[in-house]
Parts: sequence; C-alpha cells; structure tokens
Amino acid sequence: MSGSRKPVQNNQQLEQFQLKERKYLVNEDDKPSLVGDVAPDILRHIGFFMDLKSASHYVQTCKTIHHFFQEDLDKLAVEKLLHHVAYGEKAEAEKMLKSNPALLLAKGTVTNEAGSTLKDRTAYQIALMEKDVSPYPEKFGEMAEMIEGYLVANYGEAEKIKQHN
Repeated sequence: MSGSRKPVQNNQQLEQFQLKERKYLVNEDDKPSLVGDVAPDILRHIGFFMDLKSASHYVQTCKTIHHFFQEDLDKLAVEKLLHHVAYGEKAEAEKMLKSNPALLLAKGTVTNEAGSTLKDRTAYQIALMEKDVSPYPEKFGEMAEMIEGYLVANYGEAEKIKQHN
C-alpha cells in the first residue's frame, strides 16, 4: 500500500476538511454510493490522513465523496493560484489556469512578499496590484497580461473590465 498512515501535519491541510453542515452531502437515500452509510465524521477522518494530491484523486471515486470534499479543494486551489500570482510565479499560475479557468473568477486572500495582506481579490486584481505588468506588452507579457489573455478568452472583455475597476 502506498502512502503513509501518519496524519498530515500541515495545519492548513488539517483545517481543510473541517466538518460543516455536510450530512446532506453524504447519505442521499435515493442515490447509490460507494460509501454507503458512512458517517460524515468518518469521511472527515479519512481526509485527515491525505495530502492534497491524494484528496484530489479521492474525490473522483464517487459523487458523494466529490460533494463532501470538493469545496475545500477548490478553496485550496484558489489560495495556491493567488500565492503564485502574488509571488510572480507565472509558469505555475499559467499551468493552473490552463487546467481550471474558473479560478479566474474566484476571490481570496493572500499575503505578498512584502508582507501585505490582499483581501477579497481575484488573480487578475492581485497581478495588477503587484504591478506585475510588462512595460512592452506587444513584445512580451508578464503575469497581468497572461491572466488577462485567459480572462478575455474564457469570460470576455466585460469581465476583464469588471475586475480591472
């Protein structure tokens, strides 16, 4: 068996699977499930022992598991993207946007390299605030131009303007 049976020690990961009012997501009487009548506390406990990659694979096993954990994984993906943007990690941010353009619309909070906390911002807004903009956009693009390209291609000019203001 691969993996470790030791609990994940990263506090952020430990908090990600906090049980909220999710009982309705676990045992739907009218739908078959791989987990049957497993209590939500048991699912949360299983999540406690997983790293993010394992958890993202786990949610693909059935709809019940997906509904139970996906909200937390989505939040973590937004946090990760915003970190990449705030720290100027363009290649990593672009990889995430290629696989999940919906992240362009998500807002979150991130602390930049200078220690400033940027609250309730999208990736595009953070790139603009960090002034990660090319002085010669026609020759090469920086973070803001890269994000802008994905934003316009996936959601149109109106969304770009909305986020820019």
